[in-house]
Amino acid sequence: MNRARARQFLLFASLSCVLLLTLVGLLNFAIDPLQFFRQARFTDAHFSTNQRYQNPGLARNFPYDTVVIGTSHMENFSPALVRQALGGEPLKLAISGASVREQALMLELALRNPRLKRVVWGVLADSFDYSDSVVSDYGPFPWHLYHADFGLLSQYLWSFDTLKSSALALSTPSSQPLESLNTWSDQGSYGPDQVEAAWLAMGARWDERLYAFYSKRVPAWEDAKFVATRRMVAPIRAHPTVRFDLVFPPYSILEYANDFRVHRERFARRVLLKDYLIKQLAGLPNVAIHDFETDPLLNTDLSRFKDLSHSSLATTELILHDIAAGTRTPRDPARALTEQLVQFLDQRCAADEPTRCSARMRCGRDQLRRWLEAGANPQTLLRYSNLDICR
Repeated sequence: MNRARARQFLLFASLSCVLLLTLVGLLNFAIDPLQFFRQARFTDAHFSTNQRYQNPGLARNFPYDTVVIGTSHMENFSPALVRQALGGEPLKLAISGASVREQALMLELALRNPRLKRVVWGVLADSFDYSDSVVSDYGPFPWHLYHADFGLLSQYLWSFDTLKSSALALSTPSSQPLESLNTWSDQGSYGPDQVEAAWLAMGARWDERLYAFYSKRVPAWEDAKFVATRRMVAPIRAHPTVRFDLVFPPYSILEYANDFRVHRERFARRVLLKDYLIKQLAGLPNVAIHDFETDPLLNTDLSRFKDLSHSSLATTELILHDIAAGTRTPRDPARALTEQLVQFLDQRCAADEPTRCSARMRCGRDQLRRWLEAGANPQTLLRYSNLDICR
């Protein structure tokens, strides 16, 4: 009797689990809160602000012929602004803090759309800090949403996290429509005071411990170049019928000065990355490169920034206007930006205040000056960035 009852209990429990999982899977499939299978049917469109989870559904099921890819610096490139400047049917697929690998995964999904004609891609040196990996700082990466095989999709359909999202989609309207999803241009204040406050905060944060930690995890330059080739150059070359606008967005000049507080090679890597991509891609008929980093009217105008690097909506509109006009083609950007930074550091360091100009900044300035005096050959910049000339 006890064995029979045990078997009955196990059978009942098993059938209950199967039924529960079936109901969860069917409900998640019907509601499809991330719109992975289709655009919303049974509810108003409810968009998650978690871009790593939401963007795959957008790329698979929403109409577009133009996409915006990049990090938080491209989040204000709303479909409405892009449509007004460039025409077409744009969709923003930027991911805050995304590595190059994550951006390439997003591009891969977009390229499956036969209607895709144009990619506006914001290029940031920070994205290469993760080598060829995804970013783990924001939780587990949802590989199952980027590679749609059954084993991976089970993580979406039979997930109680998805079930919670389904319940949210049924009960709560989306906090943002697609046109303004994850834009932040109206959040916070802009101006020199905010930039200087961010400068002081970064100086307090980036102490010797963090400097040493970052120095150990930063990939070798050759590794970063390999990732640039594999995740950017290769897919661009493989799709000659798609136009690629590579955008180097502007930073405040203090962001470049801060490079030396982060890592002795950081500024050099920024310059070398752009130089490498220009040499690999500038001659292709389907590629346009737009360099906003070297414009002193942008990078020294601190009224445009809310922190060291994030710029205003007016700056976004200016970038789109210049992309449409075909301007900002870079001319010797390595020398231009380096000369600007050396001149700025001369002024910044003249007061001899440690909070305004650290020893690492002085050392970096002197190394860059020697590089300029030696002819400013990009191939030697890393060597000059590691010269032991500072005491």
